[in-house]
Amino acid sequence: MVALRDQKTKEADKLKAEWYKNAEQMAEAFAGINPYYTRAELSDMLIMHLDLTTKEVAARLAGGGSLDEAGKPLDPAELVRLEVQRPWIEAGALVTQVSNSDRFGNAQLTARPDDAAVLELQLGDAVLVAAPTGEYYIARFGRTFSDVPEGELILFEDSAQRLALGFNHGSATGRLALRIGDEVRVSRPAKDVSHVVRPLRPSRPQL
Repeated sequence: MVALRDQKTKEADKLKAEWYKNAEQMAEAFAGINPYYTRAELSDMLIMHLDLTTKEVAARLAGGGSLDEAGKPLDPAELVRLEVQRPWIEAGALVTQVSNSDRFGNAQLTARPDDAAVLELQLGDAVLVAAPTGEYYIARFGRTFSDVPEGELILFEDSAQRLALGFNHGSATGRLALRIGDEVRVSRPAKDVSHVVRPLRPSRPQL
């Protein structure tokens, strides 16, 4: 805004590009914690806000107003960086966290489908899910709940382009005792995992 006021066009364009880049980063972070908006929707809203703010300030300056009229200056030192932990691969497993849940008990994870590429999953493949309780469960990788029988877990991509765990006719958060922030490990099961897999049963109430 100071560059706009001082008519430093090149500097204003550079700062504007950085501003918009930050908006994309914010959209990425917010999409990971809010299952009701996609990254594209959040990006559009943030960009619209920046456009409106820039035009409003430019109009005030063009009309002879001062920059102070646009609002109280914010000290950058007061800003708090939002850290979103990225998923990682450890011992052949995708390590991710529960970022949110819905009223049906589906557990949204911080991981995206691309994060699970190393697992080379195909639709219908079985995956081993390690819950924070130390118990293991078998889920199926699918698109919709109809891809798995009633009473089984499914690993799927939700509307926010995040991986999520669901339970056909039940609550994944309740059955696996999941809460926001819990760590979940997803891997391809060994040939025989019957000795470690636990049957699905209710545990903690859903979020």
